[in-house]
Amino acid sequence: MLSPEYLLRVSEGGEKIAESLHNDIISKIVDRIAVRLDRGDDYILTAQDKWQIEVLQESGMLLEDIQKLLAQSTGLMQKEIAEAMAVIARQNRMTVEQLKPYFSPEFEAAVERSVLTTKVMGLIRDNAVIS
Repeated sequence: MLSPEYLLRVSEGGEKIAESLHNDIISKIVDRIAVRLDRGDDYILTAQDKWQIEVLQESGMLLEDIQKLLAQSTGLMQKEIAEAMAVIARQNRMTVEQLKPYFSPEFEAAVERSVLTTKVMGLIRDNAVIS
């Protein structure tokens, strides 16, 4: 019979391998996105990128987490987040500087989620297949 300690060691090793594989896939997608951005291509994801994202999802990663990692790694969302902050400030008749004291991790996460949701909905709208 296998001991609980052995099973724990084996499962931890598997988790490390899976995490390493996830990081490697994300890194390769980011590298390809960076090349396309440098060239000025009008698309960001290729069929290969989309397939690798699907593989990550099938392995248990959430699409939102994948998008967040990609956005953080490529800096793609920084402009959209800054624009969202500016809109929030204008809606409250403030400047972004006046809004800064109200920034908290929860507030920033909510703005980031809002930007991500907008991006996800756009991707779904652009790539949905209606049958």
